[in-house]
Amino acid sequence: MTFNINVQMIAGKRFSDEAIKEEDSEGWRLRKAIRDATYLSGVFVVADAIPWLGWFDFQGYVGFMKRTAKELDSILHRWMDDHMRKRGDDENGNKSENDFLDVLISVFEENDEIYGHKRDIVLKATTLVC
Repeated sequence: MTFNINVQMIAGKRFSDEAIKEEDSEGWRLRKAIRDATYLSGVFVVADAIPWLGWFDFQGYVGFMKRTAKELDSILHRWMDDHMRKRGDDENGNKSENDFLDVLISVFEENDEIYGHKRDIVLKATTLVC
């Protein structure tokens, strides 16, 4: 329930219990990616304590982190594309409800750079923080 409330506030999406439990659905993938990211944020990586062992990655966490980041990025990219498409429809007279991602998109122009980062990267990072 909390997962649904957060996702609905941020992106306007709603996932049923069946959709979250159905493997390879968007809800299942998002929930798994968030769980993996939370797990990885607290895991002990040997290279953090002994930096010269960083190239070895014998625990496999670096690869796991990269796969998780790619998964989260692809989900957020799809959400942003959906919201941009929806904004185009809204300009044609179809008014819809605004969520957090809509508000963020409306604040920044398409070619804005924020501290040297493109708008899309800043929006995805801000969405992940929420």
